[in-house]
Amino acid sequence: MGGGRGRARGLRRPGVPGAPPRRAARRTADATACRDAGGGGEGSLSVDVTPGARPRLRELDLLRFVAALAVLAFHYPGKQAWGTPNPFPEAVHEITRHGKYGVDLFFVISGFVILMSVWGRNSAGDFAASRIVRLMPAYWLSVLFVAGSQLVLGDPPRRLGEVILNLTMLQEPAGGRAIEVVYWTLSVELRFYLIACLLVLLRPGYRTTLAFLVGWLLLSLLMTLTDWSTAGLLLLTGWNHYFIGGMALYLIHRVGHRPLPWALVVVSCALAALNVDTAKEPAGPYIVIGIFAVTALAATGLLRRLSWTGLTALGALTYPLYLFHQQTGVYLIRLTRDALPAWAAMAVSTAGAIGLAYLVHRFAERPLQRLLRARLSTSLALMRSADAPPRTGEGGPPGVPPRSPGVPPRSPGVPSDSPGVPSDSPGVPSDSPGVPPGFPGVPPQRRPAAGTATPAGAAPGSAAGQVGGAAAGQVGGAAAGQVGGGGGLPPAPHGT
Repeated sequence: MGGGRGRARGLRRPGVPGAPPRRAARRTADATACRDAGGGGEGSLSVDVTPGARPRLRELDLLRFVAALAVLAFHYPGKQAWGTPNPFPEAVHEITRHGKYGVDLFFVISGFVILMSVWGRNSAGDFAASRIVRLMPAYWLSVLFVAGSQLVLGDPPRRLGEVILNLTMLQEPAGGRAIEVVYWTLSVELRFYLIACLLVLLRPGYRTTLAFLVGWLLLSLLMTLTDWSTAGLLLLTGWNHYFIGGMALYLIHRVGHRPLPWALVVVSCALAALNVDTAKEPAGPYIVIGIFAVTALAATGLLRRLSWTGLTALGALTYPLYLFHQQTGVYLIRLTRDALPAWAAMAVSTAGAIGLAYLVHRFAERPLQRLLRARLSTSLALMRSADAPPRTGEGGPPGVPPRSPGVPPRSPGVPSDSPGVPSDSPGVPSDSPGVPPGFPGVPPQRRPAAGTATPAGAAPGSAAGQVGGAAAGQVGGAAAGQVGGGGGLPPAPHGT
């Protein structure tokens, strides 16, 4: 028994030096959950589990779900669903109208998890693909759902051109109108992703990210003072404090307590609080400070006791809940308001919206994400393969050296991805020293003489089979590696 335990402890997962299998499996499960839920830690199309990988912060999933419920509380007692007179007293509206600050919490969390997802990455294409996979499937379904439900509710139908424009998520930059009130925050998120792409090109590390955030903050302040509206629009003036504060909190989470990241958090929080119109929102600055404070507690591990496994599922429901809650709630409230008390109708509508979000996520969003992820991964791999120069010689597929005239073509019975001839086999190195070009992967003692044909019926392990298998294996291995290493979601964008 003791020897067995010793051998088990000695096992290591390939590609992760020093990682015991059980711990590596746990990291893989956390990363997979990140991918499916769109949270941080998944900045590429495939999960990249590294020795420094950190477990998923399920506390952030809880905060995201609370933010989504706050947005529901902001919308559901409103005039659109209940009409006039409204059954809720003014004191209730004084509380629920602050639910719009759920958007601010979403933006802080978005800054945190997007920096987590791009950390150490250097491919803007992978990052862009991961965001498309994360955002678009549920969004497309939402646009179609909203357009159809407006017909059911008797609201003025949208024009076909408007619906098509909204399917691109570019309705605001194109000067169009969003067909759903919550879509405006997606425009803010898209601009933030463009800024994050610039950071990816700079290869984000601690110093690079810190300098980037300081520069972004100073430029935004300069644009505010000069009233340059176009540049301010690109730099997210008015909302950038939340993203910068969230990204600074991730730096603290990753590297520990250091003065400069904490200074960025404090300055961002102060600017965001000062940006609130206290004449209309006297409690607004205190709510903003509370948002930064609770996210800081999660980033520093002080909310770790709330890390329950089921919170990952709640985090996964947040994005579809945010997208579908408005039309679902309005329909259910109108359906039940005459038969049920107001609070009961609100509860039924909330439960219905959460149930619909689960169905959308489980049976539509996840399958579409898998399909879209595979297609984008293949496209990225093909583009990179086409751009890569040949390793030797002229022409032919990239990375495949030309066959020597003295070597006959590969036997049809030996597939290019034959399990017996792996492209990365330690015993058959493609760049083995002492092997001249034209015989990749063939050890010297088994290399046929020039002009000598291989006997008919050569086994798959023969010299000819190794030549064809190694060359073709390099092509398949390169393309497959690029697909697997391609570009989640993290996090979901939200708002009112």
